[in-house]
Amino acid sequence: MIFIPFLLNKLEYDWPEIICDVECQGNLLNICVKSVLLISAFYVMFWRKSTSDMPRLYLPRAAFAFFVLFCLFAFWLFFIFRFIFERNSNYSVAVAYALSLLDVLVFIHCIWIFYEIRQNRPQFIVTIIRDPDGESKTLSIGDVSIQQAAVEILQFYLTNFSSYNPYLERSRRNDMIRNKANLPQSSRFKIYDIEGFGQDSLNEASARALMEAAAAKMNCHNERLYEEIEWEKRLKKRKYRLIGCAEDAFGYVQTVSPTTTNYRGETMTSAKMASTVLGGIARPLNRYLKITRQQPHHLPAAVVQYLDKCLKYRFSARTFLQRFFSERFPPQEAVLAESKWTILCERQASSDIFHGLEFVLRSHNQTSDIGVQLYCTFESLPFLNITEQSEKRALKFAFKTEP
Repeated sequence: MIFIPFLLNKLEYDWPEIICDVECQGNLLNICVKSVLLISAFYVMFWRKSTSDMPRLYLPRAAFAFFVLFCLFAFWLFFIFRFIFERNSNYSVAVAYALSLLDVLVFIHCIWIFYEIRQNRPQFIVTIIRDPDGESKTLSIGDVSIQQAAVEILQFYLTNFSSYNPYLERSRRNDMIRNKANLPQSSRFKIYDIEGFGQDSLNEASARALMEAAAAKMNCHNERLYEEIEWEKRLKKRKYRLIGCAEDAFGYVQTVSPTTTNYRGETMTSAKMASTVLGGIARPLNRYLKITRQQPHHLPAAVVQYLDKCLKYRFSARTFLQRFFSERFPPQEAVLAESKWTILCERQASSDIFHGLEFVLRSHNQTSDIGVQLYCTFESLPFLNITEQSEKRALKFAFKTEP
């Protein structure tokens, strides 16, 4: 707006001479400073890479954008008809009008910041249960829409949940099916009719179905308990055997500097030493990775490279093994550009969350979280009524006659 009178005068549009007094110059300086601040604020808030692609329109942001466009259209329409068409020669009016428009944009931006801050205030508790392993965690969240809640839940899931191992889950499921198939089958039972009201024996098929169901129900828990205890026992045995072998192997490694004299044998590079050390712990490491089904996530080349770094930085054996004992898998070499999920909910994704809301987030990734579903339930935080109470009486104490 402040440049249009200069442009019209430059184009010889029969525009009156432009005069800007001291107050007008001060307003111009104010406009320059506010413009820089507003552009910086818009850059920080909006000109950033989006972290997610939502299925529906983000209604609050769209409403604010529409309101900004409406204000710009109204101000420019008023400026064109009342200043340009009427050939207003007072340049201070144009400067003051532009300053008013800038103030309105600053106020709208401040309102949007307050709205963003309000959304960060916790109002709901989300219980997240991962299917099929059943791991569960809770998260506090503000008053947002369902699709925004899904984004925050997935960010929390990728940060705080342990890595899902489909190979271990599949192995346990196959073992359970195999053990159920090996349950003993009862073919015949004797039925005694003491009171003499019934027949001498039940139907063989009915009796078999009844007793097999009872036996399976009785033995399944015991079998599962024994399997879990045996698996944990073998896991701990291989884990501590791996720790002992790694500590022994790291104990024989000595860092050689130009001033070191008390060493034996020839010196090696860190890469060659890593290959030598790995040869001593390869068997217990492979056995541990086999029982935990982590072989696809720890390739031999990556293990050698990681061991090379541990020797180069003089890490201990437990620091080296923490990569294999951790609940999260090491990062992949290829960057995961996109993680695909689907919201399964009875309401629209643009609706606000409320107490008792339930929805499911289903993974469609092929490299990680294969077949994972997140069952999310929402519970509103109660209003906290806190009172103050002070006990001013002096309390006295005595022994009881009976405890």
